[in-house]
Amino acid sequence: MTTVTDDHVVKYGLVLILGVFFLLLALWYFVIAKVLRFRGVVTTGRVKDVEIDNDGDGTAVVWIIEYFDQDKKEYEKAHQVHSSEPRGIGTKVKIVYDPKQPKIAEVNNFSALYGVMYGAFVLSIPLLIISLGYFIFYKAYL
Repeated sequence: MTTVTDDHVVKYGLVLILGVFFLLLALWYFVIAKVLRFRGVVTTGRVKDVEIDNDGDGTAVVWIIEYFDQDKKEYEKAHQVHSSEPRGIGTKVKIVYDPKQPKIAEVNNFSALYGVMYGAFVLSIPLLIISLGYFIFYKAYL
């Protein structure tokens, strides 16, 4: 017969905490995306600079996008893109920003608005299933 040890409880407890963390992170990014989608103002920004970082793990391309709010105040947004997206300096990009806090902005496309949320959610589900499954059936081994 398999026995449950305190070591198992600690390990699965940490998995549960990690799953809850990723779920809360997904909810946080969901709220931010919804605020930008419903309250946000869409404007056209311009790629001001392109930074390329070649490290040992691959190439990271970051656009530095400048955009203006309704009061014509200039802001900048750094946006990491896939290296397969060729856009040069001067390219126009749709930006959505929060009119109450114009520094909170994102490129107006699905992956930029919801990508982190979906990634965190996908990570949280198996962690929660594994850990909650353990604790639900934990009593069977007592």
